[in-house]
Amino acid sequence: MTTAITRLYADADTAGDIARQLTREGIKPGAVTVVTADGRKRAALVEALKTAGVHESAVAGYAERLAGGAAALVAKVSHKPLGAAKLVRTIAARADAVALENVTEEFTCEEKTKMTTDNIMKDHRHIFLNAPVKAEPAGEFSARFGWPLLQDTPRKKNVYEGDNFMSASFWPTPLVKDTPRKDNLCPRDAAPKSAAFWKAPLLKDSPRQSNVIPGDFLPFSQTFGFATISRRP
Repeated sequence: MTTAITRLYADADTAGDIARQLTREGIKPGAVTVVTADGRKRAALVEALKTAGVHESAVAGYAERLAGGAAALVAKVSHKPLGAAKLVRTIAARADAVALENVTEEFTCEEKTKMTTDNIMKDHRHIFLNAPVKAEPAGEFSARFGWPLLQDTPRKKNVYEGDNFMSASFWPTPLVKDTPRKDNLCPRDAAPKSAAFWKAPLLKDSPRQSNVIPGDFLPFSQTFGFATISRRP
């Protein structure tokens, strides 16, 4: 947003001096305008004041006094530099301004950016081109280079044609058989699998002894004559 501050001075010299002080203090020269009659009639003065940015409530009074030799100062500032509006008020008060009743001499407005050479990107790659650069039409990236990504050919029902399995090309025997499955891999009446390589039976049906150590339940040490306790006098 831009703050517009206007003041009416008795002559053009006073308004011009205030304008020069503003630019010396950091206000951009393009933001300060001095409007004088310069031989223009009332209608032209009104238009010039509106173009400069004077509030509509002050245009008629300013135009009337400009015709008598007065001059209008218009300063449009934003937040750069910091405190610019306060600086304009302070410098504008260094000279006596013509007071008008029921007019607005400070207000906020939307200032359109003026196209100047400062707005041009001088390092842009198209800065020296005479013909304007046209944007390319929207579309697929592959279409610009003629690369077909999709084909409209009909899809095959099966990737592998024919009735043969893929394994038949390198393995002569079928991988899957349709023979019925047996109820049990090891029939009950069949010999144990160990009988093919171990002739002796792995299990015996003989009755189990009541004690692993034969004898009348003597200790293991007594069976072999081991003395487990040494008795010394």
